[in-house]
Amino acid sequence: MANESLLKDVTKYGGRYTRLSDILYFQSDRTIEQYKQMRKYPMCWMGLNFIKLGLPNVPPVVECDEDENIRLIVEKQLKKIWKGMIRESLEKLDYGFKAMEIRYEKGILKYFDEKESLQKFEGILLKAPKGLDGETIEILIEKKDGSFRGFRQNSDIDVLVKDRKSLLFTHVLESGQYYGMSAQEPVYPFWYDANLNRQFHMRWLERKGTGFFKGLYPKGDTLINGVETGNQDIILNLLDSIMEGNGVSMPSSRDDKGNLLWDIGFMSDEDKTDPFIARQKHIDEMILKGLVIPEKALTQGEIGARSSIEAFQNMFVQLKQEVLDVTVNNINKYLVPNFVELNFGKDINVSVSAGKLDDSSKEIAGKIVEKLLEKDKIGIQQQWLIDKTGIPLEEKELEIPLEENGLNEGSIEEEAASQVEEQQKEENKNQEDTKKTELKKLADPGRWRVFDNFENKFNLAALDGELDRLSDSFKGQITEEVNKQLERIKRFIDKNYIGDGKGVELAKKIEVKKNPIKKIIRVYLESVYKHAYETIRYGVENTVNFAVTDTPNSFIVFRADTTSEKFITELESTIKFQISSDAASQLAKPSILDRLIVTVTNFVSRKIDNTANTELGFVLGKGIEDYIKNNKKAIKSGSLNPGKEIQRVRYSAIMDDRVCGYCKELDGLVTIVDSATYRRFDTPAHYMCRCVWLPITKEEIMNPRIEGTNLTLNNKGSQITVDDMVIQIGDKMNLRTFSDFGACNET
Repeated sequence: MANESLLKDVTKYGGRYTRLSDILYFQSDRTIEQYKQMRKYPMCWMGLNFIKLGLPNVPPVVECDEDENIRLIVEKQLKKIWKGMIRESLEKLDYGFKAMEIRYEKGILKYFDEKESLQKFEGILLKAPKGLDGETIEILIEKKDGSFRGFRQNSDIDVLVKDRKSLLFTHVLESGQYYGMSAQEPVYPFWYDANLNRQFHMRWLERKGTGFFKGLYPKGDTLINGVETGNQDIILNLLDSIMEGNGVSMPSSRDDKGNLLWDIGFMSDEDKTDPFIARQKHIDEMILKGLVIPEKALTQGEIGARSSIEAFQNMFVQLKQEVLDVTVNNINKYLVPNFVELNFGKDINVSVSAGKLDDSSKEIAGKIVEKLLEKDKIGIQQQWLIDKTGIPLEEKELEIPLEENGLNEGSIEEEAASQVEEQQKEENKNQEDTKKTELKKLADPGRWRVFDNFENKFNLAALDGELDRLSDSFKGQITEEVNKQLERIKRFIDKNYIGDGKGVELAKKIEVKKNPIKKIIRVYLESVYKHAYETIRYGVENTVNFAVTDTPNSFIVFRADTTSEKFITELESTIKFQISSDAASQLAKPSILDRLIVTVTNFVSRKIDNTANTELGFVLGKGIEDYIKNNKKAIKSGSLNPGKEIQRVRYSAIMDDRVCGYCKELDGLVTIVDSATYRRFDTPAHYMCRCVWLPITKEEIMNPRIEGTNLTLNNKGSQITVDDMVIQIGDKMNLRTFSDFGACNET
């Protein structure tokens, strides 16, 4: 038998105290009253509602193995009070916790059994729980084990778990901290700044409204009623009279140059409204981001890639689902067992869990995050449309001004000839530019400039070639797998479609097998990651011992799962929509199958390219970033020569005719590896970007014969900053998006 001391808890939560507020766990400096003030602020209100949006509409999932009728009764009972209870329980986000009193009543519940027959159940039913104001609540715990005992209202009313009356919802429950933590807590500094900003602005507007006066007076004193009075005091009294709304009079005298010695007028005051508004917009944006995507809002600025936006969209959806799951878990813990025991006894096991967010809720959540993260998009260029679609756009007819615009027939002909001449000059210039481009390509087909020693050291040409091979292999494998599944789905439709118009039911049974597609995507991302990691490590250490990459990278696993889930969901939805639509239209089976082939083929041609190139650029940058981090660890542990320590990084772009203005400006930038500039201009910068940060080691910096290792300096001779680069890049900052256009560095 095990030692009995091993089976006992030694530590205690609360000592001799029974009130959690007396225990030294996390306690916010804020009160419920302050949180109420915070949530009245429009951005706080909006951010909280973004999280809550759609959660009350997700139905409960009730399970009971013993008796189907009991399951149906519990399900019917919960559905009657579900939406209101979930909606009110989500106030835990606002304040950290939400206390409710469970209420009962005797009554009759009508429900349909599994045979669709109407049944009646008579017993103790649940009424909608009564939500209580957090300002009136004091939470109680058990002295022995720190478990939740109930709560006390207004210091004299105990609502206890043992009486089946206590229902508590907590946000971020840590170490027995039943008061939780408000979702508003991380954005408190921004809310506080918003109030200060408004107060300063109002004070400035108030002063501007009354006007700023200035008074001129000659030096010296003036004799008033036989008493010499300083001219400064006289003018101040006059100004005070104006502020009180009284009339003033003063002597009119001029100096030798004719200027007034005494005068009162308005001071010129510049408009300061715009800075206040700009500051307020920034604060509002940070509040929304802090509530919806706090990790990104409080650590970094802009988003560099569409894939990272999708990652945060998925994180936000997971956050909403987790909030719902935790909420329903408390219902399952405190509410359902009481109802079941009162009516059916202790031996019946009934559980309730949260359903999953529907597609519309996920779509809305995704759009919210996208709007919060995305910046201005680059405009679609006409030439890009021609290149991508292969369809030449119609040329606009030459616009000839009419006579009523002040031109006669002669001037019309002259204007037309002038426009034709300008067009011819533009065409000649374009032809010259094209020739120059082709000459540069002949000199160096990969880049407009020759590879420097760093790019040669890391063998970027071979890296690009291998990445192309991996990308092509991935496209081939995923296309083959989709086609296999298409054949399986076609056989299913051929066997089961009878043309009765019930296309929706048929479409619901169609399933895309997930595991084969997930495996292909994961292998692809891991291959790109490993190759990028190994290439950079070999360039620095000149070794091929890559044991560090043998274990799966958690980020790559997450990325692969997220990407494959999105790919599979879109493919399955596309197929189901096509089948249900065609079946509803009562098309013949051969037509349905033919249209299905076209639909899947179009999906594959559009989606696979996008997925391959998007993920390649993202994982390429991740592999290099991880090696730089591991290089630091190796130096610190003493397992790597100190001369191999990465101290700087250099931005390397493929300088061909597809390079965008953003990457072209960054090419060659050298900065310290831990600098804000390195973190701010992370790669990939945009869709299909293959720019990379190349490491520069300590021994390379110390070697005077190696060029291109010196820090990039600004016009003041100091290390260039993020602000300096933003100014240098200028309008090209808008190119830093992960949209489906504006692609560069496409090899």
